[in-house]
Amino acid sequence: MSDIVLIGSPSDHDRIREVVDALHANGLDFWWENSGPQAAISVAALADARCIILFITRGSLNDPGFMALATQAASDRKAIAARLEKVTLPSSLSGITTVDLSRFRGGKNDLFLIDLAAAADAKAKGIDPPAPRGPISRLTKQTLTIGSAAFGLAVLVVGFTSDVFGASSGVMEAISRFDPAQRSAYEAAKDCEALRDFDRTHDGYYAELAKRRYDNPRWVDGTERVEAPVSAYVLRNDMAPAASRADAEAAATLAMEVEADKTCRELARQNGATSISRKFDVDTWSCEPQAGGLTCGLLAKVICTMDQPAKLEDCGLNASPQ
Repeated sequence: MSDIVLIGSPSDHDRIREVVDALHANGLDFWWENSGPQAAISVAALADARCIILFITRGSLNDPGFMALATQAASDRKAIAARLEKVTLPSSLSGITTVDLSRFRGGKNDLFLIDLAAAADAKAKGIDPPAPRGPISRLTKQTLTIGSAAFGLAVLVVGFTSDVFGASSGVMEAISRFDPAQRSAYEAAKDCEALRDFDRTHDGYYAELAKRRYDNPRWVDGTERVEAPVSAYVLRNDMAPAASRADAEAAATLAMEVEADKTCRELARQNGATSISRKFDVDTWSCEPQAGGLTCGLLAKVICTMDQPAKLEDCGLNASPQ
C-alpha cells in the first residue's frame, strides 16, 4: 500500500479519473480508493497513509461518508485538498494545503497538477509541502502569450511581470521544475550533506525541496565507520634470540601483527563497535644482543578501523519530486 491515498465521492469518479491518469503520468506513487461507497474504503489504507488527497466538489461536500473520512484525515494532519470546483472548504477542513484544479483539463504538465504532486510527495516524506506556484506561473504564462513571438521579447516580458508583481522568485521556481538538469542533480543527492551542497549551488524549486529535507532530518540508529589511532609495543625480552638483525626485526614484526589485532579488537569491544581492519607503522626499534643472538622490540602507531553505533541523519534518501 502506498504512503499516498486518494479519496473522493463516487459521484465524481470520472473527473477524478482524469487527475489520477495525469498523476500516474508524472510518476507519483499512490493508491486510489476508486470503487464502491466510501464506507467500504479500507480503514488500514487510511491509517497507514502519510498523505490523503481529498477531491473536493459540491457533491463530495454533501456526501456524509466522504466528509467523515475527510474530517478525520484533516484532524490527523494528513490531508491535502484538490478542489475540482470553485467551492469553499468547511471549517472542519480549514488550514490544510489546497490546490485549485477547477480548470484542469487532463494535461500532465498542468502547473496546478504538478503543485498537487509536489505537495503530496513532500507530505508523504514528512516535510512541509512547498507553497503552490501554479497561480503565479499561470499568470506569467498568460502574459507571455500576448505579443511574445520572439524569445527575446518573452524574456523581457517575464522580467517586467516579475518586477511589477514582485513574483520573480515564484516564477523562477515554477520554471525550474521543468529543468531536467536541476532535477537530475537533485535526484543524485543521496544524503544530507549532498543536499546541502546542492542547495549551495542551485536556486529554485529543487533547491527549496533540498533545504526542506536537510532542515528536517530524522535521526536514526546506524553505524559509523571511524579510524582510531592507538599505540602498541612488542618487548625485546618477550622475543627469542635471532641470528641476524633482519631475522630479529621480522620476528618482532610478526609479533606486532598479533598485538595490533588484539589491541583493535579490545578497543572495539570497549566502544561497542565491530573491528574491521588495522594497520600499523613502526615508530621506534630497539635491538640488543642476547644469549648469542639478537632480539628486537618495537613501538608502533596502530590505526584501528571500526564500525561503531551512531545516530545518523536521514533526509529522506532517494526522494524524487514529481
